[in-house]
Amino acid sequence: QFRQDVDFQLFNVSQAVAQGEGERALELMAPLVAVNTANEDLKMVELMLLLSQGKIKQLEQRLEALDLPERNQALVRARLALRNGNLEAAETFFLKAVDAKDFYGYLDYARFLVEQGRTEEASSRYQDILRQEPENVVALQGQSIIYELNGDPEAAAQELKKILSRNPEDAYTMTR
Repeated sequence: QFRQDVDFQLFNVSQAVAQGEGERALELMAPLVAVNTANEDLKMVELMLLLSQGKIKQLEQRLEALDLPERNQALVRARLALRNGNLEAAETFFLKAVDAKDFYGYLDYARFLVEQGRTEEASSRYQDILRQEPENVVALQGQSIIYELNGDPEAAAQELKKILSRNPEDAYTMTR
């Protein structure tokens, strides 16, 4: 039964990653992707594992072989460009991945903007998400980081309190 349980298998993958066993995580991930061919999230996890392991040729081959929407492909290419230090290409790919129906592109692009010190632009992206989904934890956390970076710890704390009011056990938020 556990072999058929995707959540259990993903737990094993995350345990391997946490223990620094990237190769083992990839070994565990491959059959999950093969059996769950329609699951885009599993495909993305596999691609991110390949990227984190520095297996760029394998990553590019898998990216071409997998049937992924253009948005997902752009996210992978953006992260690859970041890894290679090509910020201009990364931003171009992040912009291709921004999709109002799916916040992953917005969140990744906003995180990129924060890392580049472009907090006003990042805040605008987080606000776009929060207008449509006021309880989006990642956007609230991102917005709190921006407030903190901009020297407004009270506003940062207010954003974190919004998360804790819904999820008082959120360890990351409690730590922040």
